[in-house]
Amino acid sequence: MVTRFVKAWGAGEWQDLSEPGAVHEAATLRLCCDKAANYLGWRNALAMEQTIGLTAAWYNMFYRGASQEAVYRFCTKQIGEYVKAARERTFKWTKNSKMEKGGETCI
Repeated sequence: MVTRFVKAWGAGEWQDLSEPGAVHEAATLRLCCDKAANYLGWRNALAMEQTIGLTAAWYNMFYRGASQEAVYRFCTKQIGEYVKAARERTFKWTKNSKMEKGGETCI
């Protein structure tokens, strides 16, 4: 993942400086998107390379000292691109701002 990020950044390198015998949280870290999938019909809208590219572009802009306003505009542009990709894949959540599911309203 880090190698892909460096490539998307356009320059740099990285070294793994972690201690091999150390306890790492990654072994216990769990992410669950069940509710988002169930209530919103969530699925990946972007491929991994697209996601890494958008993330690297945002951080690159931020750390190169762009103004807060420019970073905000860039961020909202990227969100718009994400929503467009989701709409093209006809994700349920892109059709309505509110959806009924099992008697609950998801906003």
